Formats: sequence, structure tokens, C-alpha cells
Amino acid sequence: MSVDEVEAEKHPLPDTQSANAAIDQLKKFSESRNPFFLAVGFHKPHLPFQFPSKFLDLYPAESVKLPDNPFAPVNMPEVYYFFSEFNALCIFVDVHVIFCIRLLMNWWLLFCSRFAFASATIIRLG
Repeated sequence: MSVDEVEAEKHPLPDTQSANAAIDQLKKFSESRNPFFLAVGFHKPHLPFQFPSKFLDLYPAESVKLPDNPFAPVNMPEVYYFFSEFNALCIFVDVHVIFCIRLLMNWWLLFCSRFAFASATIIRLG
């Protein structure tokens, strides 16, 4: 899940390590007049849910509103409903729909936080 700032400084997350290495390499390339190509891969916003905790503050829970109608649209193709890991979890554990919506809300907040971390990491490459 989220990692506090002190822990992230002591033990940088994998994407932070990748960005640091890429920045070091870009500095080396900038000293040369030769053309270059640098590919950098990042894990976020995908699993696992690891990101600095400050990104959670960007998306407070009260900023996400639950829908008035928690049910899937009538005649919606099953492929759309079963597409996400969230819906698979709800169906697998056979829980009430409202619980699933709240679970989705929490998942969405985590996704937004992960995505913000990924964006901030990529921006560092300038």
C-alpha cells in the first residue's frame, strides 16, 4: 500500500529507482553530442499498490461520490461487467452490490494515487 516519506527515502520504490537510474543515464548522454535512445519501464499505475503516502492526500475519500443507482445498466454485455478485477472480486465472494461499490470507490482512490505517483515519477525525467 502506501509508503511513508521516511521509508521511501530509506528504501526507494522500484519506479523511483528506475527514474533515478534513467536520470543518471540522461546526464551521461547529455555530455555527448551523439544521438541516443533511452527506454525506461515503470510498474505504476499497475499492481502492486505501492506509492508514497503523500499521493493519497491528493484524492480524499469524500471527493468520490457513490452513484444513486449501484446496479449495472439493463442489457449491458457481461464482458463489460466481468472485465475488471473489481467486478471479478465482487462476483467471486458473492457480496452485496453496495459493498462492491464502496470497494470500487476505495480501489479508485488507490488507482488515482498510483497514477499520480507514476506521473510524478515520469515528469522527473523532464
